[in-house]
Amino acid sequence: MTEQSEQKKRRVRGEGSVYFDEKRGRYIAEKIVGYDGRGKPIKRKGSGKSESAALRERDKRVKEYEAGLVVGADHYTVGKAVVDWLEHGQTGNAEKTLQENRDLYRLHLEPHLAGRKLKDLRAEEVDRWLDDLKSVLSTSRLKTLHSLLNRSVRRAMARGLVVRNVVDLCKPPKGRTGRPSKSLTTEQALAVVANTRGHRMYPYIIVSLLAGLRTEEVRALRWDRVHLDAEGELPPHVEVWRAVREGGDTKTKLSRRTLALPSLVVEALREQAAWQEAKRRQAGMRWQHSDVVFTTAVGTPMDADNVRRDFRNALELVGGPITTVTDGDGYFSAWLRVAVTAAIGTHTVVCRGRAEQVTAHLEVAQGRTTIEAGPPRTPGAALMLSSSVAPPGTNVLVSGSGFPPNTDVVAELIGPDGMPVVSINPADWTPRELRHSFVSLMSKQRVPLEEVARLVGHKSTAVTELVYRHELRPVIQSGAQAMDDLFRSGADGATKLR
Repeated sequence: MTEQSEQKKRRVRGEGSVYFDEKRGRYIAEKIVGYDGRGKPIKRKGSGKSESAALRERDKRVKEYEAGLVVGADHYTVGKAVVDWLEHGQTGNAEKTLQENRDLYRLHLEPHLAGRKLKDLRAEEVDRWLDDLKSVLSTSRLKTLHSLLNRSVRRAMARGLVVRNVVDLCKPPKGRTGRPSKSLTTEQALAVVANTRGHRMYPYIIVSLLAGLRTEEVRALRWDRVHLDAEGELPPHVEVWRAVREGGDTKTKLSRRTLALPSLVVEALREQAAWQEAKRRQAGMRWQHSDVVFTTAVGTPMDADNVRRDFRNALELVGGPITTVTDGDGYFSAWLRVAVTAAIGTHTVVCRGRAEQVTAHLEVAQGRTTIEAGPPRTPGAALMLSSSVAPPGTNVLVSGSGFPPNTDVVAELIGPDGMPVVSINPADWTPRELRHSFVSLMSKQRVPLEEVARLVGHKSTAVTELVYRHELRPVIQSGAQAMDDLFRSGADGATKLR
C-alpha cells in the first residue's frame, strides 16, 4: 500500500469515517455527534454514489441534529403537523371548536399545503395561500385559519421537527366583508311585536328584544330561574345564570345577572308555559322533560338552527316586499302580507319588473276578503289582486301578466302617506340581532350607557361601545353647552363673552 493511499484512508480525528457498502453498492459516511444517557454513541449517517455525495448527506444530517431536529424531520409534512395538533394540541377546547378546526383544515388547508414538507415551507407560500382565500373567507375566519397553522408549526418546532416557524412571520389579510350587524328601528320593533303575536316564536322574540339576553342565554333558560310573580319587594324577574356554552356557564362572570322583567315579557312567558303544557299533553310518552323554557314540540331544547328557522318564519308575518319569478309566459302570482300594523286607508300595491311597473289600489279596512280570478294572460303588463279590501293581518294574492318571461318581479305595499309600509325581509335578520335592537332601543330612550352595559352583562361600557357602536346614539353635549354658556353671538354677528 502506497503512502498516498494510506493518507487517503486516514481522516482527521473527529471527522467521522467513510466506507463502501458492497450490499447496497453505495458509500456510507457516518459521524458520532454525541452520547446518550447510557453512554451509547449517537451517530448520523449519509449515503451516496460517491464519497463526496455521502459526506454531503451526512453533514446535512449532522446540521439537523445540531439544530435540534429529530430523525424523520426531513420527511415531516405540513399535513402531519396540523393533524398532530388537531389530535393532541387542543386540550380544553369544546367539541364545537374541535369540529370547526377540523373542518377548516379539511376544506381550506389540506387541499393546498398538506403535502408540502414542513422544512421546505416558505413564508411567501403561506402569504399566497392566505391571499387566495381572502375572497372566500371572512377576516375572522382567516385569522382562525392562520392561528391553526401557526400553532401546529409551533408544536412541531417544539418537538424538533422543524427549525423555525415561518407562519409566525405572516399576517392574515383582510377577508371578505361579512354581513354587517344591524338593529330594528322603533317602528320595525313595534311591527315585529304586533305581527308575531300568536306565533310560537313570539315569547322567544319578546324575551330577546325586551330583556336583551344573548341567544345562547335564552336557549339555556330554565323555568326554575324564571319568577313570573312578585316575591315581596322583588318584581317578576329572571336569573340569567346559564348559557349554551361549554360547561353551561355564561360568557363572563358579569354575564350572570338577575333582570326585572317588563310586563309584556311576563305575559309572553305565561303564554309559553301554556303552549308547552299543551304540547306535553299532546306528545304523551314522547315528551322529553328538560325544564328548559324554549323547547321543540316534544320537549327537547331548541338548537341554533331551530331558532333561526322559526324566527325567520315568524318575521314573515310582519310583511314586506316579496320577490317572485315570472313563468315562461310572463305570468306570476304571490301572496303579499298586509301587516297587523298597516294603517286603515287606501294603499297601493306596486309591482316592478325589469322595466315595467304596474299598480293596483288596496283598501285596508276591517272587512271580508274574497278570492277573485287572476288577470287574463294578455299582452301588456297587468295586475290584479284577490280582493280590493283586506283587513290588517291578512294575505292578498297578487297576480300579474305581460311581464318578460323568467324574470324577477318585486311586489310592495305603499301606505296612504305614499311611504312603503314598515316591513322586514326575514332572510336579512338573525336572532342575535334582537339583542342589538335592545341596545339600540335603550340608547334611543336615553338610558345611560353604564346601565345598558349592566343590562346586557358587559364588563364595562368599553365593551358595549365596541360591540354595539352602530346601535348606540350618544350625543355628547357637555362641551357645546359649556361653550354656549361662555360665549354668545351678538345681533351683529360678533362673538362676545357672557
